[in-house]
Amino acid sequence: MAANEAYVRNLKEGLSNAVNNINDIKVQLRYTSLSLLDVHSKTAILNTTLTGYLNNLADITKKVAFTAGVTSDSSSWMSGTLVFDRIVYTIGGGYDLILNGSAKVTTAADTSGSYDTGSNMAVLRLQKGDRVWIKYYMGSGYSTRSSAPVTTFSGFLLY
Repeated sequence: MAANEAYVRNLKEGLSNAVNNINDIKVQLRYTSLSLLDVHSKTAILNTTLTGYLNNLADITKKVAFTAGVTSDSSSWMSGTLVFDRIVYTIGGGYDLILNGSAKVTTAADTSGSYDTGSNMAVLRLQKGDRVWIKYYMGSGYSTRSSAPVTTFSGFLLY
């Protein structure tokens, strides 16, 4: 009888240890499951972010921006449209612009000795087919430097 009782006691103890081990494995599986859910969530966020970046890269062909400058000085320019013959930067083929003939902004320079200048920038809402350009208003000439243009014209597309 004592041998049977010892066998049953050992069997109960072994089963108790097995149940404890199974419970430990269940806890580890829960942690692993939570970790996998966290990885899945972070992967979804990363995929969304990467998709956004890729879409922005794909949209680069829709972007338009430019800066153009003149490469020579003129003290006699007194009419017409100023042509910027040096493309400093361009993307999307935007430099071929002039807005439909009405003045929007002006700039000025005082050459009476101090060479004070006033630069200008305008943001305009344009429609497809609108043209923007630099037109002579009064005075004479424009200036530049050989290393980098002083007189420039820039534009960019916002959307």
